[in-house]
Amino acid sequence: MASDPDDRKPDFTFFWMIENCPLLIRPIQIRSSSFHADSIRNTEWHLELFQPSNSKLCYSIHREESKGPDTIKIFFELSFLNDLGEPEYSESHEIYLGVLECFRYELVKDVFKKLRMSYLDNDALTVRCRMWDVESTLRDYNQCFSTLRMNTDRRTIFWLNKDFSRLLPGLEQVTYCLPHLLRVEHTMLKIILKVNKINDKEHILIQFSKGGSAEVPRFGFEISVIDISGRKNQSLRNTIELLETPQLANVIPMDTLTCDKDRLLPHDVLCLRCEFEFEITPHWNEFVAYVRDPDSD
Repeated sequence: MASDPDDRKPDFTFFWMIENCPLLIRPIQIRSSSFHADSIRNTEWHLELFQPSNSKLCYSIHREESKGPDTIKIFFELSFLNDLGEPEYSESHEIYLGVLECFRYELVKDVFKKLRMSYLDNDALTVRCRMWDVESTLRDYNQCFSTLRMNTDRRTIFWLNKDFSRLLPGLEQVTYCLPHLLRVEHTMLKIILKVNKINDKEHILIQFSKGGSAEVPRFGFEISVIDISGRKNQSLRNTIELLETPQLANVIPMDTLTCDKDRLLPHDVLCLRCEFEFEITPHWNEFVAYVRDPDSD
């Protein structure tokens, strides 16, 4: 990890605010608006956050076509700011980049996977990118502010399964149909609960399947058993991309519930709290403002 060049003020700072930021799902790919770093020899840039398949969250900084030099050496620091505007987590690198080249890096700390409310201010995550022109002897600075609004649909339900002890292993199942918000009388998602025997022990299986012809976007979820006081138990978070066959969401050993029936199965009712975040594209990206207009003298 490099340190700020000479601890001097950055030549350019880009603030990227991601509105409607999800807690349960990591974005496949989001891209900032392009920004013109006039104080770094009139170069053009943008940032991306993305998640390769079965990998940690990654970020990249991209150099775009511009009037600047063919190759430039920069030191940059990427920070995730908390609700007080202070860096909660930062990474920095010194790199050479030519026109239309980029630098990709896997985040050591996956901010989206373990996102906490301290990162969010009014459901917005703020990313700060500070940049220094390492080889230039000219000292100048500028700042740019940009906003991306993620198209995230959030749903939360309580699902009460009465007469739960009567649900026979392998023979019966119960289904909750999550209605589509935009299509009247259409089901967006089916949540299926059944009891199966695994290695001669009973387990509760929770699955998801498509609700009909409507396309189900990629989504994140958290499913919890709610006890008599309202506290969450046996919680599981994950991300699902539904295929044609039902996808397994959670497996709960039956004995973890029956050994504490009065608390977890009051009056023979299994209560589940199901939280969903659906990622609906496209996202809305808006350029906001420069502190100093790059076209000004």
